Amino acid sequence: MTTSETLLKAVFNRLKIRIDKNVTSSVSEASDFLKVAPGRIKKEWDLFKEEIIEEADRINDRQSEEKNIRADTLPKKPPNTLQNKINKIRKEIGKLSIQIEEFN
Repeated sequence: MTTSETLLKAVFNRLKIRIDKNVTSSVSEASDFLKVAPGRIKKEWDLFKEEIIEEADRINDRQSEEKNIRADTLPKKPPNTLQNKINKIRKEIGKLSIQIEEFN
């Protein structure tokens, strides 16, 4: 074999070895990734669900605060005192009396 042929054969041999080594390494890395991928995906999914729940809680809290603020700014009804109840009952009795008279 000539020197050129020997060099060419050496180049091809080294390329083949490097390619095999890189492919083997890549396959190994892919295999390792595929082993941990389900766990990572589940972890990310669980984290995402927790974030959604926390965001929903924040939205509910914000809406509750807004309702409380609106409720505080609305005019308040007079307290339902005993005298107010008596007045409402008298009013109802008056309405019933009128209805009875109209019926007779």
